Parts: sequence; C-alpha cells; structure tokens
Amino acid sequence: MRMTIEVPDELARQLEPERDRLAEIIRLGLNEHAWLEHEVENCALAEEMVSFFARNPSAADIVAFRPSGASVARGRALLAKNRDNSLTLEEGHELESMARLNRFFMELKARMRRQLASAS
Repeated sequence: MRMTIEVPDELARQLEPERDRLAEIIRLGLNEHAWLEHEVENCALAEEMVSFFARNPSAADIVAFRPSGASVARGRALLAKNRDNSLTLEEGHELESMARLNRFFMELKARMRRQLASAS
C-alpha cells in the first residue's frame, strides 16, 4: 500500500536517514502504548523485574538486585547473535527490551544509592 503524509520539516529531517525503516518505525510507534505488556510477555528479564517490584522492595533490596543466571545467559546469547547478525526480528525486540530495562535499573539503582547515602 502506498501512503503519502505531511510531517513538519524538523521531523522530516530526523526521518530522512531512516527512510528504509519507516514502516518498522511506524509499527513500533503504534504499538508503544502497550510496551510493558509486550515486554513482560516476551522478555523473561521484564517478568523478573515485575515480580521483584511486586514484593515492594526496599532501597537496599533494589541496589542488591541481580537478574537471574538464566536472564544473564539469555542476554549474552542475544548479544552473540547480534554480533553475528543472526538475530530474528523478535530476538532483536527482546534484546532492545533488555537494554531498556538495564538502563532503567541502572538509573534506579544510582538513585537508591544516593538515597541510602543521604539517610546514613
């Protein structure tokens, strides 16, 4: 299907280098509102983190949190496949989910460390 749309000039400049990926970008954007549900269903690390937060962890618990060995191994396997350019589309999404979760948790841990330091 061919579709023509008008976008602001600034957005057009941002999209130009991604011209070959526009369909994927639009698809991902349309699905973004359901990102957490998708990530929990398709990423074991996300499920671990949701279960961890459901237990109402303390700041110290958050700082001490480590993903399971299975999640670490899965991340390493996905990174290896990524280096070999052999990731499937779904595996690519899973790896992106793991990277987003990792960045989120690193920031959260940094804040919890500061909170613990200021409390002592």
